[in-house]
Amino acid sequence: MVNTIMLIFWGIYGAVVGYKVLRAVITYEMNRHKDKKLLAEGIYVVRLNRFEVAFWSVAALMFPVPMFIMHIGMDLGFHWFDIAAFIISPFFTRGLPGIRYWYVTVSLDGVEQVGDPFYPFTAIDKVVCKDNSDRERAASLHFYTKSGDEIVTLQPIYGNYRLPAITRFRIEKKRWPDMRNPADRALVDGWTNRESIVYYYLRLQEASGLADSKKQAKGK
Repeated sequence: MVNTIMLIFWGIYGAVVGYKVLRAVITYEMNRHKDKKLLAEGIYVVRLNRFEVAFWSVAALMFPVPMFIMHIGMDLGFHWFDIAAFIISPFFTRGLPGIRYWYVTVSLDGVEQVGDPFYPFTAIDKVVCKDNSDRERAASLHFYTKSGDEIVTLQPIYGNYRLPAITRFRIEKKRWPDMRNPADRALVDGWTNRESIVYYYLRLQEASGLADSKKQAKGK
């Protein structure tokens, strides 16, 4: 009887989590479709990459599905496995909201991360490349204001090239690009790729003084 109750519980719990996973993935794909239309207007939207989506989707089902199968195959009753799985499971579903809602928008005028204020490009004062393991895949770019507030963190290895390309323009041309100017935009477009971003920032490591248009940016 107890095993039947636990079987029903994990069945319902797994169905609810499965529904949330399905809804998150469908919303993610719909948003990506909308993002392609924005791209035609010069607006880049950064979301979780598909590897992260797959990871959190599988992780969310890692406990409810095996527990349901275990109660089908064995008469466990109410086992300590159930307690442990119920406590740990929420930690593996915490990535689902990010699949649906997390984004960074790089428009013609600035950058905005969901839940954070909009920052014009001129608010970016420093960019730091962190690569603790000496591997290209581990590199992440951190953008800061003059007061030290972090604007956004991006991993360019996953295709997040637009903001780094705009910032490279500032570093090399000593001014922020006018993204409505065809010449400026063409140069940024030419740098919006892996070869022009990943290795450039791995070599640069850090640049500061970007918010002050009268001061030359300093590379580390």
